[in-house]
Amino acid sequence: MLISNANRREAGILLMVAGTICFFANNHILSVAIPLLINDMGFPLKVVGQCTAAMGAVTIIMKFITPAMIKRIKLKKLIIADLICLSIITLAFILFGANSPMAITLLRALFGAPFSLFPVINLIAITNTANTGKEMVKHTSLIGMAMPISMMLSPAITEYLLSRYTYDAVFVVALSSSIICLILYVKGLEILERTSQFSPASANAEGGKENFSKTTILPIIAFFFLGIVDMLLLTYFPLLAEGQERSYSFYFAIFALSMVISQKLYTSICITTKIRLIFGYGLLCFAIIAATVSNMSFYLLSSISALTFGIGYSLAETATNTLMMEKKANAPRLVTIQQLSICLGRTIGPWIISFFSADIIQLKKGFMIMSLSMLIPIILIAAWKNDERNKVTARC
Repeated sequence: MLISNANRREAGILLMVAGTICFFANNHILSVAIPLLINDMGFPLKVVGQCTAAMGAVTIIMKFITPAMIKRIKLKKLIIADLICLSIITLAFILFGANSPMAITLLRALFGAPFSLFPVINLIAITNTANTGKEMVKHTSLIGMAMPISMMLSPAITEYLLSRYTYDAVFVVALSSSIICLILYVKGLEILERTSQFSPASANAEGGKENFSKTTILPIIAFFFLGIVDMLLLTYFPLLAEGQERSYSFYFAIFALSMVISQKLYTSICITTKIRLIFGYGLLCFAIIAATVSNMSFYLLSSISALTFGIGYSLAETATNTLMMEKKANAPRLVTIQQLSICLGRTIGPWIISFFSADIIQLKKGFMIMSLSMLIPIILIAAWKNDERNKVTARC
């Protein structure tokens, strides 16, 4: 029985989504386990911020190297090399991770290299293999579900393993997920490449420098603040929960579920990108506040925080990704700059928080300061001018 080209493409993108889920599972397991490991080893909480900031610094350096790597190395080879590096670094956590804060910080910093490169090459792979603009949006939305699906499972798996086994068991599961990621993602990419009709020569001519300065600069700057919220809540909420002797995996499950539902409904809601972004960053601000005051009613306020975090993250990320990728000819450059922006947020945010890490009370003060900073992207997007009336009408 012959398999249609459309069915092959569906299988290809599903394999890439499954591989991306495994990629994020590796990261989420480490992101939850490492702060808890540092705390259990009796080291100061500021080491968590320094460790996260070190990883962020490497991701920033990588953003300047990434364009040259994409230009000189074939995309498939670059993806394979990136995922192999991810596995090697995860293996190093098993061998050396619990030795000292220096070892943890160094390995976490090195982890920033493959972690930084993958989102860029992932989006470029989707862009280069999409046959139509509608398919590109669909595939972007599907890939966008990978992170929340991983988030739904990974923290719960981590919490279960830590309650019964050692940190080594957690790192072994993270290593396994990185190996599975390599196998599934490359196979899916091969299928999409064989069935793709994309030609660089036919790329949209809107991808020039003028379009970058006029229609993407403010959303890219705003994306910096998404990085702050991302690293803030995903890194520190387990510590906030343990400080109150509460479970934390439910938070990530609610966050993930709300993000999956948001991704599913994203293309069916006919509102402009500007409204999506303002609403998204507003919800992210509320999510930080709710997490900060969660001691008043832990499970209720934490659940509200997780729900608004998931919806806000989904709106801000998917709207910005789509905006960058609409300009196919310039997508690699725009995506790289966009990812640099979020990496700066993921680096500077934890560095600032490290000054408030004497104890949980001080940590919450840092959270409140970060929540106020979320007014900045809302103001930026409110001032952003991008007439997409025709595009919205076409989608509806």
